[in-house]
Formats: sequence, C-alpha cells, structure tokens
Amino acid sequence: DENWQSDICGLYAAGEAAGTFGVYRPGGSALNSTQVGSLRAAEHIAKKADTPQNSPAFTLPNIKFGESNISKIRNEFQTRMSNAADFDRNVAMMEELFKDAGALCDSFFEKAVIESLSELSELYKLYDMVLTQRSTLSAMILSAKSIGTHGAALVDRKPQKSEISASGIRTVTRYADSKEEPVSPMPTPELWFETLLARSRKK
Repeated sequence: DENWQSDICGLYAAGEAAGTFGVYRPGGSALNSTQVGSLRAAEHIAKKADTPQNSPAFTLPNIKFGESNISKIRNEFQTRMSNAADFDRNVAMMEELFKDAGALCDSFFEKAVIESLSELSELYKLYDMVLTQRSTLSAMILSAKSIGTHGAALVDRKPQKSEISASGIRTVTRYADSKEEPVSPMPTPELWFETLLARSRKK
C-alpha cells in the first residue's frame, strides 16, 4: 500500500522485495523508490508502535524429525533453478521445475525433515526459498512465452504475437499465478517538473 505494507498486517516490503527493479528500470534509477519506500515503512511502523496490534492467527505446522534432508532439497532446487532459469532460460525445464516446486510447497512439512531444533531456521529458509522460486518461475514462464528474449534473458523459444509491447506491460504475480496487464500511461510532457520549470523561467 502507500506505506509499503503488504496484505499481511505488519509485513513491509521495499526495494527489490517490492519489485521496484526490473528490465526497464535498472538499479540506479530505482534507488529513490527504495529509499522513499523504506522511509515510509519505517515511519508507519514507528507510528504504530504504541498501538496494540492483533497478530494474524495461523496453525503451526507439524515438524518432522529424523535424518535431515534440508541441504539435499536446497541444493537440488538451487541447481535446477540455475540450469533452467538463469540468463539462458529453457521453458520446458522451467515448467518442470515450477510443477515440482509447487508440489513441494503443497506438502513441504511432510517432505522436509530436520535432525534437531537447531535446524529450524534452515527449514523455514528453505520453505521461503521454494515459495519464492515458485512465484518467480510463474512470472518467468509467462514472460518467456508471451515476450520471449528481452532484457538480459535469452529464451529458447519464439514469443507469441502480442498486441502490447514489452515496455507497455507489467507482470503481476500472486502466489503461483502470474498475469500481464498494461502499465499506467505516462503523463503528458506538460506535467514534468523540468518542462514546467523551463516555462516558468521564460515568463
């Protein structure tokens, strides 16, 4: 929202976590957004500090103990992500990994095993990694199929014909579902500060 708070009360996202960077907006030109977003989030958190907040209710998962497989799962999915979805992207491999990541997400706490509570943080890091991987792959597959090679991504298939150019769309991802929608139109040049300043100086 306007305070960079997600739809989970108390969870804020700024910078890369908020999707500020992208193919058509490299890091340098997006730094202002990251700074403004972080400041607004911090100010909002500070204002809410004295207000009692209701914590979201959720059911704790049943953790499985035994011979740990956390490193094995992490290494497998990291390696497959690098092979399928780095700068040189293979759509078939991404789709297969997306399917497997989704299956792992759906039954993560039945499949992931830790040896002791000392591995609990690694368990949740792995869960976060797979959830993120699933969402990222959803967006990458959609982009690969509709746009094809663009920016720094080399895609192994030709794009479908699209009525919207790559610069005129954005990808919106929620959980495992991605869709494309037109970006907001650019304002007319009359609204730019530099234009108005130059005109005022001529008066």
